[in-house]
Amino acid sequence: MTDAVMGTKGVHVQSGPCLGAELTDEEKEIINNVIARAEKMEAMEQERIGRLVNRLDNMKKTVCGDGVSRCLLCGEQLGGAGDRAVVCEDCKKNMCTKCGVQTNTRPRSVWLCKICSEQREVWKRSGAWFFKGLPKQFLPSPMPISKPKERSPHQTPAAPPVTMQTQAPVTAPEPAVNPPIAPKPPVAPKPAHLQTQSFSEDGDPASPQNTPVMMKKTVNVHAARPVSSSTAAGLESDRGVYPPLSSGSADREELKSVSPRVAQHQNAPSVDDDDEANSYDSDEATTLGSLEFTLLYDQGNSSLHCNIIKAKGLKPMDSNGLADPYVKLHLLPGASKSTKLRTKTLRNTRNPTWNETLVYHGLTDEDMQRKTLRLSVCDEDKFGHNEFIGETRVALKKLKINQKKNFNICLERVVQTKRSSTAGGARGITLYEDETGKDGSELEERGRILISLMYSTQLGRLIVGVVRCVHLAAMDANGYSDPFVKICLKPDMGKKAKNKTQIKKKTLNPEFNEEFSYEIKHAELAKKTLDISVWDYDIGKCNDYIGGCQLGITAKGERLKHWYECLKNKDKKIERWHTLLNENHVSSD
Repeated sequence: MTDAVMGTKGVHVQSGPCLGAELTDEEKEIINNVIARAEKMEAMEQERIGRLVNRLDNMKKTVCGDGVSRCLLCGEQLGGAGDRAVVCEDCKKNMCTKCGVQTNTRPRSVWLCKICSEQREVWKRSGAWFFKGLPKQFLPSPMPISKPKERSPHQTPAAPPVTMQTQAPVTAPEPAVNPPIAPKPPVAPKPAHLQTQSFSEDGDPASPQNTPVMMKKTVNVHAARPVSSSTAAGLESDRGVYPPLSSGSADREELKSVSPRVAQHQNAPSVDDDDEANSYDSDEATTLGSLEFTLLYDQGNSSLHCNIIKAKGLKPMDSNGLADPYVKLHLLPGASKSTKLRTKTLRNTRNPTWNETLVYHGLTDEDMQRKTLRLSVCDEDKFGHNEFIGETRVALKKLKINQKKNFNICLERVVQTKRSSTAGGARGITLYEDETGKDGSELEERGRILISLMYSTQLGRLIVGVVRCVHLAAMDANGYSDPFVKICLKPDMGKKAKNKTQIKKKTLNPEFNEEFSYEIKHAELAKKTLDISVWDYDIGKCNDYIGGCQLGITAKGERLKHWYECLKNKDKKIERWHTLLNENHVSSD
């Protein structure tokens, strides 16, 4: 059998005990499939580069000025009564500040016209900035699948090696070929990974004693890419067989002598991108950018403080090579508008700095153990749909109580999660995981409410404060509600015991900060029950019930504890969060 030893640029075949073996039809079929797949992937890559270049060409066609006395892009008069003129760092043309992009990547800020800014993006996203100019190389042509003729037993393996016939030239980022220094122990061939191979004149693999001259090959699985006419003639002489060592050093010297500016204009549309060889989503993954933020869980106030600091290197989403980014937050599972927070939008930047703090209220220790915060960076579009740039997710159980934690995370296209979001039923109601009891209905959570209780001995009154609600169920078709809160002290208190807050329009996280008082003796409070209900206001029809809870000696858990602490601690305001359930004890009048 013939044993193959894989090299960095080809497959060197070492003769073993038997000299008559060739690649089988099955192995040739595998290689042909790889070549076919390479051609398909190359077409995809060529389309991607083509779209970038086409967008740049379209921008060049819209030039209206001369770049001297008039703005290069819009044609407006510069100087005097006109707009202030700035000079593009790359093309040295004059332009107005509206048609320029100011960059701060250097010690001093520089201006670029939108065309040069876009050209830099093409240069960067195609990988041309890295390679600048590449030697032409060959991809193996498909092998005919047929049985080889028998070797004569007296043939020797010392025949001079030749190169395989090829069809399509391609570029590849590796310039050097290193021959084997010494014969290695034979290993079993792996046809699925074979890319090139040296053959002797009679078609058999050459032995290592011959030091075979290796043909050029591509490291990635790309097929031929057409080159521009300006570079085709110069590259024609590079085709063919390369010596094992001298080719690499010569190519490197040639690359050093190429001007980056010349290389950009000549090879940007047809350059091979080594990063793209790894995976076709590398263009997404490497240019989505990063997000810096801090998280702090305030246990005393049951709140999560999310300080969105800045983003860096965001993917350009607009035709000017910039973006209009903002960050939106959701709590998972059960993502809905009730858990959505967002920052302001910053215009025309890929490196936005928000320094904006968003706060989630009403989060318990239990929530911190089972919920995840999703941070999504989006591009705002005034005339269309907002575009998603990237996201990251943080499991809240990773946070320590009352300790701020800093994050600087690269954005991802979609973060895979093991557990899917648990959505509610009709009208956007959110069901929280692990809270559905045996009957299910009693523990359907409709949001939470922050209530304060205090018995004033000086006034002889119970003072009830309705502070705020969070994560309310959406009851209207627009995905929001128009909530208000009704409170009633039962039993036998009449209409004077019924109060309600103002209506807050189109929100699922209303803030009320209203107080109501009931004249009652302290000794009678133990016999009373405070009924709290949240409603969605509808014009011309019955109001929709969102959820409610009752505080009193007949209650359980936190509701009973809150009522008991109020009775025990006179003249002390005690605030507690309570879950709103779908239990209606009050009419909708």
